[in-house]
Amino acid sequence: MAFDNMWRQKALISVSKSGGSEVTFHANTKDIKITMPPRDIAIENNTNGGQVVSYNPDGMWQIDFSGWVYDGIDVDALYADATAGTSVVNTFSPTRTPVRVTILWTTDSAAATSTAVSATSGSTKSRRMSFVKGYITDYPISYVSSDGKLMFDVTVKGPAHLSTGVGTITAVKVDGSIAALGAYTETDN
Repeated sequence: MAFDNMWRQKALISVSKSGGSEVTFHANTKDIKITMPPRDIAIENNTNGGQVVSYNPDGMWQIDFSGWVYDGIDVDALYADATAGTSVVNTFSPTRTPVRVTILWTTDSAAATSTAVSATSGSTKSRRMSFVKGYITDYPISYVSSDGKLMFDVTVKGPAHLSTGVGTITAVKVDGSIAALGAYTETDN
């Protein structure tokens, strides 16, 4: 599958709380850093000079990105664990609701006005990564005077697996359409 590079320079990133609506960021790919879970091993020496490999538990994944949104209140609500679309002044909750982070790169021009969880058309090239059971751990805000944009720097971390052993990361890369993702509801405790 031959992909040209131009369409990969920008991405849509949708973040949704479990049971909540999608908040979509527009981001430059160079401002996205995805750290996959480390899968380290350990070596145990045995008495005959041989070695046995043991597996360490998988680590956490982490996504750091800078992006801009059309409604910053919705981003505040994600971080503060409040209701999107409302004022979030001094309502930071000690509760932490898991989020799903979905990143979409696509040649589908209609995607520019949709979310990263939306379907893409059949004649497009796309790559979508989705991470569930994440938690927003950092959220600095800055104003970029050269662009006139309010930028949100977001860090999200999550486990490699649910308590059931099911993985929390899904990646799809196609030369064709991608189906839409359903609403995110986290049932794993």
